[in-house]
Amino acid sequence: MLFVACKDDNADDPYAANAERNIIIYMNGENNLSGHVSQSLSQIRSAKANIPDGCNVLVYVDDVSTVNNPYIFQVNSDTAIVVRQFSEDYNSSDPQRMAEIVGWIQARYPADSYGLVLWGHGSGWNIETDTIPRKAARRAYGYDRGNNSSTGSGAWMNYDAMARALETLYPFEFILFDCCNGQNIETAYELRNVTNWLVGSPAEVPANGCPYAKAMTWLFSKDGYRKLAECYAGNYVDGNDTLPMSVISTAKIEALANATYQALPSFMADGGDSIQLDGLPYYFQDSLKTNLQYDMRGIMHRCCDDATYQTWLKAFDQCVVYRIGTGRWMTSYNIKFKSFKDFKNNYGGVSMFLPSSAYAGGEGKYDYNRMLKRYKWYAAAGWSRFGW
Repeated sequence: MLFVACKDDNADDPYAANAERNIIIYMNGENNLSGHVSQSLSQIRSAKANIPDGCNVLVYVDDVSTVNNPYIFQVNSDTAIVVRQFSEDYNSSDPQRMAEIVGWIQARYPADSYGLVLWGHGSGWNIETDTIPRKAARRAYGYDRGNNSSTGSGAWMNYDAMARALETLYPFEFILFDCCNGQNIETAYELRNVTNWLVGSPAEVPANGCPYAKAMTWLFSKDGYRKLAECYAGNYVDGNDTLPMSVISTAKIEALANATYQALPSFMADGGDSIQLDGLPYYFQDSLKTNLQYDMRGIMHRCCDDATYQTWLKAFDQCVVYRIGTGRWMTSYNIKFKSFKDFKNNYGGVSMFLPSSAYAGGEGKYDYNRMLKRYKWYAAAGWSRFGW
């Protein structure tokens, strides 16, 4: 039996003692990942001995169970217990609901620093149905079926809406994307004010996700984000296949935005439609088999003159402080790895959208160029200067 005790929705517990660090895992599993919820929880519990004394892992769990409503599960070196059982099912893809839940945890379990893990689905550049009243979403995280079903589609959470919700809370030391396609410059820039570090993959993440039993030590390490990325990626090595992972310092992202702003005119003067991205690493295909989310470093390496690129690369390396990847990974997309050229110099572990008339939409197509305008990165990089 996983849970040893439970407290009801209205319990008025005393505040816990201040911890050096608490880890909050937002487990959005009311979808076809629900079967992996118990596996992750078992791994977290099995690693309790690696949780520093006085610190906690607090997991918000929403799965397809019709028996249990969402609940918050606390694990530390001494105990594993449900500390809050909600009285009704919630749409966990609602950003305001996320803010309420994470805010409750921060208030009840104060700490000098927090880590946030986003467990669930991620769609990167794919446009999804949103919980916000708007026809289409931007980047999306963790869809919720809303009817305790593991099949079909559901409502997603935009990363911009997530950022606005999280900005109302105590900031995070790091955010770990335990979901697909999290590590892209547009999302990173959107979240720059809510966390110091971002750890994740620009590509698909296998459904088993983070190896919590192995990674627990690094979740609590003050300078272990490289080790956290290495641990995550190392769990998915199969011959020459290695999950791409990287670590972003948000303290350096404004400098990277400025460097990108300065570099883009060197190859975007004609709007960029003549640019060929064939041979560069990419991480996503939409339902129409459109290749998307090309590697940011790869784009700049190919398109900039050498002097401009070297100046830009200095800012990039100061922002993306670590990356691991081999040019192949497990994927359900038809990604043509053999087409990648000079992967060593074209890989940065972070994707970026390069607007083009090819992405302008049309019948049955997504208009990615229009969606880019809704991101703060759009203004930071100055895409409007080139007609986009």
